[in-house]
Amino acid sequence: QKPEPDSSPIASVSVEGRPVPFELNGGSLRLSVAIPAGQSRSVLIRYKNDLDLASVSISKSSPRVYALRMISDFRDITLSKYRVGRAVTDYYYKDNMSPVIVILCACAIVLLGLCGLYLLVLIMKRKKAIVLTREICVRS
Repeated sequence: QKPEPDSSPIASVSVEGRPVPFELNGGSLRLSVAIPAGQSRSVLIRYKNDLDLASVSISKSSPRVYALRMISDFRDITLSKYRVGRAVTDYYYKDNMSPVIVILCACAIVLLGLCGLYLLVLIMKRKKAIVLTREICVRS
């Protein structure tokens, strides 16, 4: 005897590969098996499977899932190509860094990169202004 919810549809029960009759009543499965002294028997219960996998949507329309996918693709495809990227990934997993720390470090790096780009644009504008001033002086 084995407790079994009534909602569990059982397809078959077999003992040592041979089908045996069973009874499902009052939330329990009952069957009779002869077991000689000092031996054991293997009982296999097969449940009916009405799962239709075609009806299960595998699309990932959640923004969170999309962001996680893009981040993991960046880690696996882009970072793994470069020695520095592999070192960052190894350091992250080896030291169990908090995702908050990683995000803050990434934001700081992006901010520093933007500041550097802004400074580079300013330097280029000044050089261009100096060149234009010299050209005006030479023409005069």
